[in-house]
Amino acid sequence: MKKTVFTTIWFLIISISFKLYAQHFNTHLIGTINDVKDSTVVRLRSGSIDVEYYQKTALIINGKYKFELNLKEPIMFFLEINGKSKHFLLDKGITVLQTNNLNELNKTKILKGSKNTFDYDNFYKTKDIALNFKYIEENANKFMALYLLWRHRYNYNLTKEKLKKYFSMISNQWAYTTYYKDLKYISGNYKYYSAGNLFYNFEFTNQNNQIIRLSDFKGKYLLIYFTSRYCSPCVHSIPFHKAFFKKYHTKGFEILYVYLDKQKDVLYSKEKYKLNWNLSYLKEKNSKILKVLRFQGTPQAWLIDKKGIVITDYATNIHNLKDKLQKIFK
Repeated sequence: MKKTVFTTIWFLIISISFKLYAQHFNTHLIGTINDVKDSTVVRLRSGSIDVEYYQKTALIINGKYKFELNLKEPIMFFLEINGKSKHFLLDKGITVLQTNNLNELNKTKILKGSKNTFDYDNFYKTKDIALNFKYIEENANKFMALYLLWRHRYNYNLTKEKLKKYFSMISNQWAYTTYYKDLKYISGNYKYYSAGNLFYNFEFTNQNNQIIRLSDFKGKYLLIYFTSRYCSPCVHSIPFHKAFFKKYHTKGFEILYVYLDKQKDVLYSKEKYKLNWNLSYLKEKNSKILKVLRFQGTPQAWLIDKKGIVITDYATNIHNLKDKLQKIFK
């Protein structure tokens, strides 16, 4: 009798353990890729620090890799292999990716996934990455319409009035998501650091573990640029920043790169790209300044005048930045 009871209890424990394990991971990403060596590292990271942050790695074995996560909402992710990347929307359930070879990683096919995943993929295959008001109007019930509006929430073409108008169109079925809550807050209450406002009085740690503040740049024009070692658009902007720095530095122009990485990543970037301007990093992912600025992920940048007043909050756009600097230093 005792043996029977013990066996029954043990069976229940095992059954409950399997159920708990299965419940722990509600999201499975399975991928295949040709012509890549075994044990090659695959990096998966969420594309914005505003939502729950994920950064995971897996190894490719026999052309296959797998990730297991527990997502609370659909999130945009970057899949990175040997310096190449593919962005896509990952949602609860099973997503299956197929890649012909490493050089075609950005052309990866989605064989299986949620409707939100396919909507995101189809949008970026057929539409311009820019803010698309018509798409939002015609697809207001889709998660992609919400994500598109959220992604461009600080776009200079999106006034507060327009933000309210288009947010009111979005279906409240997405009210549980961070994206919806963020837009609701911004459209209702938030006054961010746009042109004409005094910029946030920041305090960062530079690559030499010294404190650096906004007041250190008084009397100078400052480009403050939030970046990351793993941010492709940020890396592509470096040659332009170098040209601007070379041309205007002696006239009173400074650049401050703020890395959302570790100190070693700052030092890596400094050496690799020969950066000769101010470099700093945030020790905490949940740093107060990111919340105050309603940070949307890298790159994000402001051009600030000699008194700390924002000239433009759209300084990630090279053409806009170039135009502003030409007018300042003409």
